Amino acid sequence: MPQFVIIAGPEFRKVEAALAKADAAFPEKFRNRIEELAEPLAGKARAKVIGLPTPSNAGSTGLRQRVAEGVAVRVNGRGGVRITTSMSEPDERIIPRGLDRARGWRHPLFGNRDHWFANPGYSWFMETMQDGQGEFERELTDVIEDTARDIADAGGFQP
Repeated sequence: MPQFVIIAGPEFRKVEAALAKADAAFPEKFRNRIEELAEPLAGKARAKVIGLPTPSNAGSTGLRQRVAEGVAVRVNGRGGVRITTSMSEPDERIIPRGLDRARGWRHPLFGNRDHWFANPGYSWFMETMQDGQGEFERELTDVIEDTARDIADAGGFQP
């Protein structure tokens, strides 16, 4: 019966060592890159909410600044991040979402339930996150390709 025998040469051991090294280092490298990309994206969202237009006769309540302060990057245990919004007051939790709606939102004017005010809508959060998706994909693909190239180089393989 014919046989085909493969005997591992030194390049196999080099590739095996490169794979072991990548196996140990890649998750942290990938996670670090995600975290590096997330903070500037959160910063863009903060700047966008602060820059939202207000009616010319409206006084400043600091609301947009407080919404911006609530934008945070949270690292999760599965190697990713979440960019979230929060407000310190429980009755204000809906405000970041309300400001992000295309149709806008209504609220009592300075808490007076006899007078309601309609804010126009702007996508300051979700649109910013969607705009950042392409950069995330490119940068994380680069991390994967760099790791694959390191493994191939260890074995002397040409791409």
